[in-house]
Amino acid sequence: MEKTNLPKDLNREAWMTCVKSIALFPQASAGSCLIADKVMDSFYEGVLTPVVMANIKPDPEECTKKVNEIHKLFNISSIKHVERQITPAEAVAFTLSFAFNSLEDIQIKTRLVANELEVEIPEEIYNDIVLEDGDRRDTTQDMINHQVVQSLQTFLELNPRICDSVRDRIKTEANLYRSRSAAQRDYIAKHHHS
Repeated sequence: MEKTNLPKDLNREAWMTCVKSIALFPQASAGSCLIADKVMDSFYEGVLTPVVMANIKPDPEECTKKVNEIHKLFNISSIKHVERQITPAEAVAFTLSFAFNSLEDIQIKTRLVANELEVEIPEEIYNDIVLEDGDRRDTTQDMINHQVVQSLQTFLELNPRICDSVRDRIKTEANLYRSRSAAQRDYIAKHHHS
């Protein structure tokens, strides 16, 4: 299974879903969980699927602009109070890293649910989705094992009970992150004095 070129609109929708999730939750585990939640929500419609997320190609210029806006908003971009803009390569790698982490999240939950339900899953789904354990800031499309992603998606398509349970678990986790974030925003709003 090779990389696929996505239709332009679908590609943009997919990588912008990543960027929007990162904007709400710049921590890797939370942002990736939100992306996984969006993927599983649209799974049956075939819009944002694991295979789609494995093939996203963020637009370097637009992605850089959006990620720098997020970093500025969360004061992530300043090192020793010096403003630093990330490069297009860093912005794309950052976005891909969150997308790939979301795929790993779906994979882990799929293995857990299948194990609990005592459903045999293809051996391939135990293989790594991300091929290298290198620095995630150097993330590229070449790091994805597309065959594993395709096997994962096919397994979920053929096993709706497992797919629904995976979606429910990811939704529960995503909602927990959402409620914590809402509580944090409320606290800051009530206790922030300028």
